[in-house]
Amino acid sequence: MQSSNARKSSLPRALALGGLVCLTVAACDIHDNNIQGTLNIDDVNLGLDFDGSFDRDAVKPGDSIPIVIHSENMFPIAPGDTPPADKIAAAGHFQIYLDGTDHAPLLITAEATVNITIPQQTAPGPHKLICRAHHHDGTPTSVSVEIAFTITATAA
Repeated sequence: MQSSNARKSSLPRALALGGLVCLTVAACDIHDNNIQGTLNIDDVNLGLDFDGSFDRDAVKPGDSIPIVIHSENMFPIAPGDTPPADKIAAAGHFQIYLDGTDHAPLLITAEATVNITIPQQTAPGPHKLICRAHHHDGTPTSVSVEIAFTITATAA
């Protein structure tokens, strides 16, 4: 049996530990498995893959390329939508370009699985799709990823 003094000294330690656990749990965003307040879209990790059994070496102008965008440390939100106040620093969308980012994107989206239509005027040869993360207001970040493919024929 514990003495009265031992129980009294255990109680403050238990309360302190319980309070620490409550603070730690309260700071976590369990749904997104991220700690709130630390996300910043400039720290996003991007990945880009072809979806399904797509043949990257036999693309024709006008083809629709299925891709999957993988992102971490980002809260995807459709362009023009207002993010929740606690997600503003991590809120953004993706812009997908063909061969370079010095022209209009082929697609602007917050979706992770999309189809990109290759323009009819695209010449045969090696090409790449570039996916760049943008802040929710449209400002580009320095974070991008690309995936290569080959146009094997001209448009019919």
